[in-house]
Amino acid sequence: MQTRKKINSNLKILCETTIVSEINNTLKRCYDVNLPDNLILLCRKAEKYIDIFAISKSCMDKVLKRVIEFAWSHMVSVGVHVFRKQLDKLLPMLGLLNFIKPRKGYVVVNYEGMKHFLYGKDVLHNNIIEIVEFPADCELPYIVMGPKGEAVGYGRFAVFKGKPLIRNVLDLGWYLRSGV
Repeated sequence: MQTRKKINSNLKILCETTIVSEINNTLKRCYDVNLPDNLILLCRKAEKYIDIFAISKSCMDKVLKRVIEFAWSHMVSVGVHVFRKQLDKLLPMLGLLNFIKPRKGYVVVNYEGMKHFLYGKDVLHNNIIEIVEFPADCELPYIVMGPKGEAVGYGRFAVFKGKPLIRNVLDLGWYLRSGV
């Protein structure tokens, strides 16, 4: 476990109601899903952003809650990294893909497209099977899924020479390429 060098004395680990509401509203509007009821969202504030983690309620009993409140100032993270809030923007992280199955705001690609995407490349139009669009006011990236519904990352829709293209934003292969 990595530790922080500086201890923050006015530490809050449970996300504020406004952040929880923003995440729930954004997920419902953009992907037409809700986070499971058995999750608690934890927030870690940095200088320019807030990282948001999900942990099951069963792990957050009274003893563990006190341990986390004490230890949070020494830990880098706990739970699964699901969002980062930077300025007024919510950015979904790869951990979110473990908890949701979108009903909108996703792209289905064939196996060749999935392979390219997992190598950090864009998905060309001939590898796109289906695009289920967002509402017009949604600014989140599309969830990129394989032909069997396996979520592999996030991409942005673009048009190149009159044909659709999915630009890679973040994919599961990032872990291997980054050495994390």
